[in-house]
Amino acid sequence: MTGTAATWLASALLLTGGYGQSARPEIVARSSSYTLPPALLTARANSVPINVVVRDRRGVPIANLQRGRFRVFDNGKGQTISAFAVASAGGAPAVAETGRAGDNASVRQSVPQARPRARYVALLFDDVNSSRGALAEARNAAVRFVREGLGGGDRMALFTTSGDDSLGFTRDAAALAVAIARVAPHPRYSQEGISPCPRITPYQAYLISVVHDPLAYKAAAAEAAACTANPDPESPIPIFRSLQQTFGDPIHMQARATWEMARAASEDTQAAIDDVVRFVGRQPGERIVVLASGGYLSGTLEAQRDAIVRDALHADVVINALDAKGLYTDGPGRPINDTAGVLPLPTYFFDEISKVPRQQEEMSAMADLAVSTGGLLFQDNNDLTLGFRRLGLAPKITYELAFSPKHLARDGKFHRLRVELSPPIKGATVEARRGYFAPSPGPSSAGLERRLAAAVRASATEAGLSMSFAVAERPGGIAVGVSVAKASLAFTTARGRHLQKLAIVAALFDPGGRFLTGERGEVSLALKSGTFKRYHSRKARPLRATFTLQAPPGAYNLRVVIEEASDGRLAAASRSIHIR
Repeated sequence: MTGTAATWLASALLLTGGYGQSARPEIVARSSSYTLPPALLTARANSVPINVVVRDRRGVPIANLQRGRFRVFDNGKGQTISAFAVASAGGAPAVAETGRAGDNASVRQSVPQARPRARYVALLFDDVNSSRGALAEARNAAVRFVREGLGGGDRMALFTTSGDDSLGFTRDAAALAVAIARVAPHPRYSQEGISPCPRITPYQAYLISVVHDPLAYKAAAAEAAACTANPDPESPIPIFRSLQQTFGDPIHMQARATWEMARAASEDTQAAIDDVVRFVGRQPGERIVVLASGGYLSGTLEAQRDAIVRDALHADVVINALDAKGLYTDGPGRPINDTAGVLPLPTYFFDEISKVPRQQEEMSAMADLAVSTGGLLFQDNNDLTLGFRRLGLAPKITYELAFSPKHLARDGKFHRLRVELSPPIKGATVEARRGYFAPSPGPSSAGLERRLAAAVRASATEAGLSMSFAVAERPGGIAVGVSVAKASLAFTTARGRHLQKLAIVAALFDPGGRFLTGERGEVSLALKSGTFKRYHSRKARPLRATFTLQAPPGAYNLRVVIEEASDGRLAAASRSIHIR
């Protein structure tokens, strides 16, 4: 694909300077190849599938567990397992059972190993918050994992939190290895803070500015006094005295500035994770995100993290997390190249007692994302290749359960799931999805995807949005330029941003109606007020995207569909074309 939905940026962001390093981008565009999913027959019965992996204390999946060992709870209420199967990734026969738990009439039979489900694994490297050494170790381990562990039914993609490196889903291990090898750090702030003396790290700045920790403040004040050769840390710091009289306490000023930089980078990091989760959630198979990071501070960003979890649960995406630092310990004192000299006792004491809490705080967001989505957290282990294998490979044994909740209200509310073993196995962990959302009366993401696929499959013209497209010949195919009139888009508002999201598909069919190839793009708009005004000015051009579709010479039917995520409005049109 030579022209993709990334072209949205070129035309739409004549509006903006919206790609600053410290703020969430106003426009995020992604593109990928598109495969038309098969038409589905849906039933009215509600069935909640749960894939369960049981591991021993070494992380090895446990086999030969029978249906009667499992207990499923929906919002604390026990449920009847209506279907049970055992899937093996190693090619051994699986065992399937149907009927009610405990029913003597249940049938248990050996069945051939089913064809493995398509697995979409997105490797997401945190190149913003990870140190150069940690990122290098994770990158090297990922290259080994991809070369050795990419199965025939697996598709993998590469993303980074900075957005500087990416590769769409592919089965090409060599291309993935090359892309991973290019990943490099893109730090947006220094882990040592904005001043060498006093040194206030982002974690210490968080404690001072948000938690109001007196020990963190006293340590900074003592070091500031030592920096100015003032032996009394309780007295005013001479070099800061004029600043203090004009602007306030210089310690709080430095801490606030340091924390705001770290917080902005963490907010962008979580926005990038959410974007990847949404992208992976559109894939037609098992969906996994493997996040490799040295950790980041997420205090005050809990609501954003909860939104990521909701998006992952809605799309049945599992987030696995890998601590790129491995088994990491800080030695006593500061690094040998630190030029601060002898530290005051309050500063040294704080530095020592805060090392473990700092690491825990930096890993808390990754742990929460993994646990809340039914994933794993791999940490305190230097064998990162093992980590990628454990997080990215299909488990050798998976237990596939399902139950049908009674009287399920279509209210869109979240139902918390819990799966247990009875009796339990000492040291074993049970991995399963953490919950599901009841059907909503409004358009769901799955419903929007089904509607989009149905519109691509159809031939009727839809005019829910104002859309036009043009076709130009290219070597070995065609280029399709699509324009969307700005006046036809309806924005919602949240947190001072004007929000909209569009999905666009360009697809080729043969004269008999058989799908051949397609490309899909998505653009997410989160415009600030100034950008939004420029967007609606007369000089602003329409949103545009360009796709290149490759096909041999012949007659085809081109289908272009655009869908708006807020209410599912569609624009669709078809055109007969001939490729020479």
